[in-house]
Amino acid sequence: MKLQNILVTDEFEIKIADFGFARSLDENQVLNSWVGTPLTMAPEILERREYNEKCDIWSLGVIIYEMLFGVNPFLNLERA
Repeated sequence: MKLQNILVTDEFEIKIADFGFARSLDENQVLNSWVGTPLTMAPEILERREYNEKCDIWSLGVIIYEMLFGVNPFLNLERA
C-alpha cells in the first residue's frame, strides 16, 4: 500500500485502488515475494524474509504518518 493508492470521493468515502499485487491469504500463510513500494514496505519484505498480512499494517502506519506530517518518516532521517 502507498498513499497514492488511497482515494477520497467528494462525499469523503475512502477507496483503496491498484490491486496489482493483491492476494487472499489463508490463516497462517506467509509470503516471500518482493513487491510494493520500498518507502512503505515493512522491514520483513525489505530483508526478503517471509511475511504475512501484518505487513499491510506497517504500510498503513507509514501512510498515516505521511498524511499527518506531510513527509515519509524514513526520508531525511538526519533531521531527527
